[in-house]
Amino acid sequence: MDVGIVTGVAPQSRIGLYDGSGTFAAYQLAIWDQVNNPTIITSSETDNSRFSPGSPAQAALNELYIDAVLRNISVFNAAGDGGSGNQIANGLVNIPQDTGNAYVVQVGGTSLSTVRTAPLDPTLSDLVSGVTAGDVEVIWRLVSGGLTTLASGAPATSFVEAAWNQYVLSGTTLNSSFGVNAATTGGVDPLTATPWYQLAYGLSPVSANGLSGRGVPDVAAVGGGDLSFDVPTADMTGSGPGGGTSASAPFWAALTAQFNAIFQDQALPQLGFYNDLLYTAAAIAPAAFNDVTFGTINTSYYSGGAYSVQGESETFTPTGFAYEAGEGYDLVSGLGTPNATLLARALSAVAHSQMWFPDVPQVLTSDGGTGWISSVDQNLLFQPSLTSELDWSVSLGTGVLDVSGSPSGSYAWTSRLAQQSLQADFSAEIVTLFDSQSQGGVLQAELGAGQGVGVFIGGAATDQPQADLTAHHGFIDFFSDDGASSVHVARPVAVAETAGGQDDQTAVVRLRQNGTNDLSVQF
Repeated sequence: MDVGIVTGVAPQSRIGLYDGSGTFAAYQLAIWDQVNNPTIITSSETDNSRFSPGSPAQAALNELYIDAVLRNISVFNAAGDGGSGNQIANGLVNIPQDTGNAYVVQVGGTSLSTVRTAPLDPTLSDLVSGVTAGDVEVIWRLVSGGLTTLASGAPATSFVEAAWNQYVLSGTTLNSSFGVNAATTGGVDPLTATPWYQLAYGLSPVSANGLSGRGVPDVAAVGGGDLSFDVPTADMTGSGPGGGTSASAPFWAALTAQFNAIFQDQALPQLGFYNDLLYTAAAIAPAAFNDVTFGTINTSYYSGGAYSVQGESETFTPTGFAYEAGEGYDLVSGLGTPNATLLARALSAVAHSQMWFPDVPQVLTSDGGTGWISSVDQNLLFQPSLTSELDWSVSLGTGVLDVSGSPSGSYAWTSRLAQQSLQADFSAEIVTLFDSQSQGGVLQAELGAGQGVGVFIGGAATDQPQADLTAHHGFIDFFSDDGASSVHVARPVAVAETAGGQDDQTAVVRLRQNGTNDLSVQF
């Protein structure tokens, strides 16, 4: 299956199979193959040695993954197919032991439904009827997840992605054992500290039973459910359906081969370790990922009890420790599934910025404490997005500007929607549906280099959870304590950063106007 998926997504790539006496040995062979020098490694196998926390075996595996980083190799691993309990009958949430490593991209699975297949899935009936009825809330969530058209005449178009979960409980009878691969695994590895890139994204992952650590997965891709992959059989004489996160991981590996080809064309090095770039891309270009907001994984259990498995003698008791997909990062789908075109653009933009424009001043810099200062003499825009009538204020040096704010439209344009709208296949009908939603009024201010800047909402200080990722790219979002309201602080002029830092390039500017308001752009 892995070979079939990689071949389908990246047919011109060179593929090698590594086999050893165990998972560690196979990884070692691949990472230290200095003849073929693989640039990407994907594995659907977990390390079944079950090493003890803090043991030499765990340290050795971690060092092996660090070797991959130093060899500039991208490594992907299937998050697992056992849901929140990961097929372990201890009544708790669990993840495979080696999926918590911070140097590997951990991949979860989703269920993809098209415009044609969605009406056939009874669990999606509310969404189908919502779109038919023009329910703006339903359409908004589906668009965030990758929907590009409302037309029923496009049957192969993606309609919705949800958590991959094929377990069905009817009363006290489960359709298949929790020991059968049927749902994406996600959760928290309490034995691994939360990686720096998750902290920079504003995450503090906590498991369903209250333990903190490294969040899993990082990203997701189609795993099964309503659609599956058609893959070669083991003897390569035919094909049949295949899926699980064992399909999602090689999909991401093959997609990375495509990204590496783009990077090579732009004189950039191969991606290698790029977990941090994925989180940066999600922060500065949210549409690079389709936000999976539907579905749950709820498979924690212990053996024995009043529940049974259909057609089997097995009994069990579910304990209800679950994870739910939701807006933004979650422990079901991570950052989401890739919008490959927009993700490729975001990754290359970040790479060129790091390679050729590292000295461009950040929009604001830390004052060494909890405050911010202007890095240069500049003009900044301040735009609120409020959920209710709230006063907000901006402190500029010793002065304070107080503003009375009105709530923004519930479905006002976001940077995600703006990025999505520039896709050639994005429906004009969706653009106009949200075009009349009200935005917060814009405040503009002149700042001097070294001048202090503070933002307050409802009289309270704000948080800037992703500032370390976005400040270099010209903006910072200041959030209220509950995260519901925010003020976007940005430079008013977009500065193009050219490929390779060249100064003789022809710029391509994408504009779209089919909404209800006039558009004016100056160059």
